[in-house]
Amino acid sequence: MPSTAVTPKQANAVTLDLVPFMRTANEIYKQGNAHVFTLHGNTTDYQDNHGRLANLRQLMMASCDEHYTAELLEKKGISVQAADTAQRGTHKAETKEKPKRICAIYVANEGLKFDSDKSREFFISILSKEYEKEIKAQKVRPDFLTPFSFEAVLFTLSKWFEASKSIRQYNRQATRGGTTLKPEAMLTMIFSDCDGFFPAGAIASLNSDRLPIIFMRNWAKDKEIGNTNRIFLVTRHLSDIHESLRGGASGISAILVPKPSFDDREEFSRNFCENLAKRCHAMKLAGDPLIVEGQEVTGVQFAEDFDHRGVAVQGAGMSRDQIEKAFNVAISKRLKVDDRIIREIKQKCLEEEYDGLIEFEHPEFGFDRVGGLEELKLYAQRKIITPLKAGDARTCSRGVLLTGPAGTGKTWFARSLAYMAGVNFLKINLSKLMNRYVGGTEELTAKLIEAIWNAAPCIPFIDEIDSALGGGRVTQGDSNTGGRVFSSMMTFLSDDSRAGKIVVLAATNRPEVLDAALIRDGRFDALLPVLPPPESGQAAVDGRANILQALVRKHGVKFGDGVKDTMKDPMTGLGKLLRDENHIWTGAEIESLLKDAIENALWAKSNTIEVDHWNEAMDNFIPMTQDVEKMTNWALYYCNKLSYIPIEWREKARDKAALMHVIRGGQDYRS
Repeated sequence: MPSTAVTPKQANAVTLDLVPFMRTANEIYKQGNAHVFTLHGNTTDYQDNHGRLANLRQLMMASCDEHYTAELLEKKGISVQAADTAQRGTHKAETKEKPKRICAIYVANEGLKFDSDKSREFFISILSKEYEKEIKAQKVRPDFLTPFSFEAVLFTLSKWFEASKSIRQYNRQATRGGTTLKPEAMLTMIFSDCDGFFPAGAIASLNSDRLPIIFMRNWAKDKEIGNTNRIFLVTRHLSDIHESLRGGASGISAILVPKPSFDDREEFSRNFCENLAKRCHAMKLAGDPLIVEGQEVTGVQFAEDFDHRGVAVQGAGMSRDQIEKAFNVAISKRLKVDDRIIREIKQKCLEEEYDGLIEFEHPEFGFDRVGGLEELKLYAQRKIITPLKAGDARTCSRGVLLTGPAGTGKTWFARSLAYMAGVNFLKINLSKLMNRYVGGTEELTAKLIEAIWNAAPCIPFIDEIDSALGGGRVTQGDSNTGGRVFSSMMTFLSDDSRAGKIVVLAATNRPEVLDAALIRDGRFDALLPVLPPPESGQAAVDGRANILQALVRKHGVKFGDGVKDTMKDPMTGLGKLLRDENHIWTGAEIESLLKDAIENALWAKSNTIEVDHWNEAMDNFIPMTQDVEKMTNWALYYCNKLSYIPIEWREKARDKAALMHVIRGGQDYRS
């Protein structure tokens, strides 16, 4: 398919110094805290919302290379306001003019590459003058000035850094003596695809890969190099490069390049489509219209009731590049863009990117669609929603373990909570962490944690956490791989830096099988039960009624007038459910019951659920009360926040000894 990049006449000015990761790097560099940076995350994506399809390399070149900026303006007619403010403030006082800003990149199949001819010539001229004698005496590599291999590039850069320190020292003395200064350059060096050059693994097990890692560690520690040089290591996943280059004590600063936010996705979608429409119109005027499947393309076509906001909603977790792919699929197949196309492309891309570990969702409902659970909603409002919106790390819960019987709405509640908080919602599939290859599981775990950080602020949700982490710190039969995964997750859950950014929600109906280390304070701040209404009493009637009302709103169904009159009659209609004192009814069971009644009505060709339809559904449905009671008791036993338990269950939850007696087969103390 032809490129959809805009023509020069369609391009407007771009302020490149506002690209977030470059602004962060500039600030760190100006403060003198680092001159080597690891860029990780969304590094392969387009890096702005203007729809011009500018990648990371182009934006960094335009921001860090003054010759490239001028050439871009001259050759392509694109006005770029590149204001690289990373220049160290001390240099201006020591020399009469600032060094020229140049930028180079190393790509395996290109060698050391300058995207500006003038910058390459300036780089070569400085090296040629500083090492003139060595070059004539052939004491340097023959490819010294134009290195291609990785080994040659490391050698040339070592010589460059030596030269830059020497030139800087010379210019200091020349400034004081009033003599002529040597030309000086501020080099920004970019290493692309760093997982191939500085691979992860124990240093003792690496062979030829050791030397580049040592080179980079030493360069990062040499502050003199940082006076007029910066180095960027670019990788998709931070876990793919050697741990000594990931930040911390290494002197290297790790900077996340984030996925586009909701507003970013909407803006990119709008600008991309506008630019494509302009390009298609220009091609038509030039007599060369864009033709696909025998028909002229005028731009991206949207389905009815679907627009750029819909793209942003359904595209949660997608990159700009992936959104473009969805548009291209629609154009190539002559389809209108709708939620189905966006979801299909999204699922495929995210499965490839994260190996099926994460599913990004954008919930479209809040607590109004959650029946009951009022105490749980109160906790969420006070401890999660309000602090997350305010960015208050002090009062924000770091995690909640939801316990209770299956079918009580734990997943549904988690989705609605993310909607209320206005943050990303991630479903985590821990079962896919177990990889048959040696070291594979650990790599996937690191990738999972990176993906969660990339999505912050967010609510990751781990359903049935007992199935993946129930083994705890020691597992049998897998070389303790499960134990290492457990330890990695414990480290992540204990990370104080995620406070106010990442609130982990997990669910289980088997809290008794979880390792005590997993459920202690500091990892999950609260262990809260998600319970069905009790077996009998007014609390049972009110609880079931609230759940039913929420389900009616969810499914958009109507009851006949006669059905509503049965609410107080335990022998027929709604009263058979609301006033049943022989069973505990979960939300999932009530929903299943409602669906049966809907089916009965449809089979009878009725637009409303009548008494007979409801009674037929009730007579055919048997709730699993015994299992629900057992799981409810375990949930109450492990609960650690009494005030957020429904009042009808608090007395039972308060007496842990009596609860354990019942769990072990004794008689309920209330009997």
